[in-house]
Amino acid sequence: MITLVSFWLRHHLKQGRLVAIYGIALLLFLLNAFIYVGRWQEDLEGLNQHNRQLQEDYDSVQTPDNLAGAGFEVAMPPTPLRFVVDSNLEDVPTARYITTRNAWLPTSVSFHRQQTTSLWDIDLSFIVTVVFTFLAVVLTFDSVCGEREQGTLKLLMTSRVSRYQVVVSKIIAVLVILALPLLLGLLADYLYLSISGVISFGAEPVMLLALFFVYTVLLLAFFAALGTLVSSLTRNSITSLVVLLLIWVLLVVVIPGVAKPLAAEVVKPLTPEEYSRVMDSLFDDFWEDFKRTGAVDRAREMAVVDNFKFERIWNGVMRRWQLARQGAIDKQVLDLKRQGEAARLIARASPSMIFQLAVSRVTATDLVAVIDFHEQAARYKQTLFNFLGEQDRQHLMRDNETDPTRDSSGLLYSDGRGYLSSQPLTAPVPRFEYREQPLSGRLADALPDTVVLFTLMMVALVAGVIAFNRYDVR
Repeated sequence: MITLVSFWLRHHLKQGRLVAIYGIALLLFLLNAFIYVGRWQEDLEGLNQHNRQLQEDYDSVQTPDNLAGAGFEVAMPPTPLRFVVDSNLEDVPTARYITTRNAWLPTSVSFHRQQTTSLWDIDLSFIVTVVFTFLAVVLTFDSVCGEREQGTLKLLMTSRVSRYQVVVSKIIAVLVILALPLLLGLLADYLYLSISGVISFGAEPVMLLALFFVYTVLLLAFFAALGTLVSSLTRNSITSLVVLLLIWVLLVVVIPGVAKPLAAEVVKPLTPEEYSRVMDSLFDDFWEDFKRTGAVDRAREMAVVDNFKFERIWNGVMRRWQLARQGAIDKQVLDLKRQGEAARLIARASPSMIFQLAVSRVTATDLVAVIDFHEQAARYKQTLFNFLGEQDRQHLMRDNETDPTRDSSGLLYSDGRGYLSSQPLTAPVPRFEYREQPLSGRLADALPDTVVLFTLMMVALVAGVIAFNRYDVR
């Protein structure tokens, strides 16, 4: 087997294919690193500005009543691993405006573009799914029928080498040829990005790149086996090349391209305009409800006289409005999730998309990570609300206002109008901290796609062996 692999390697080297492959691959890897260093610097600058503003907002809160009227825009931190899979999440809401009563989605983003593929970004996923898979096809389209046309296949079959060994050795030789520039490119990217400060010299980045390499080998093994299969089913190189190119276009371009439009027809989240109209309609309903109750807006001094009678009515109206808003927001996030799931389900008809979905899950650069961020933001909203209630109760107890009729729990939906305590907070306002899912959990999530990709590779390999066993070498 080793002798055969060495023979096929020398065969490809004589054809001058390696020089072109290595040159193209290394150029793309360097271009990838250059682009994402610039993008990361932009992301980092935006993150720093956001954090400074968020810190100012936290520092401005001094009393429970301040907190009732305050809001904090929290955002999902940008990930430096975009250079592996850039999932085009800029147009998906990755920020929420949090108050003690609600967690609003921004209305200025497009909800249409969901993470299904980042086909034309020059990330590592693009380099593999488009460039390296195409090279695997180019290196294998004439692996059998081309040998037959040259008359070398019949000579090879006169030796004691089994047909199984011929197929497997050809595929291994192609993987070795493609693995070398892949390793060099990954090493160059890692060093450049580490020196530039995008990623750190550490175990996890190395582990993620190693996983990326493993996924890449599985994908390239599938296309190499597919090339050998088609070459074993055709009688000339031109036919094999045409068939393989059609299959490659279908798997790499067509299926990923139609997955998102088809998913958009199955599940339709609100457009920004529709979402804005829904929010405006709920706000109008709120004011109509408010007017029907007869509540009035008045100073605290007047409200104390009747124990905040109208303010408690206001609180009830506000609570109903906030619950309605939260329901609309939750539905929008759920529809985003469903559309992404539908798109991924369609895209899984393509091995290259299975590869991308597995890699994006492992690196937490996919829509699943964004949905997890929104769930964390919703929990943070509840944390703020609980903190507000506890702070106001502490002040009431300290001031010996223990009469149940003076309890302010019915006023917690006020918005900084002076109805809650104006005494200093006894503890800092809880900060939002986004926690990325551990790598072990992401690996578990990616396991089904990993198994499917491995299974497809094995099926293509077995089919290639069977087809070659039946191939007439004459």
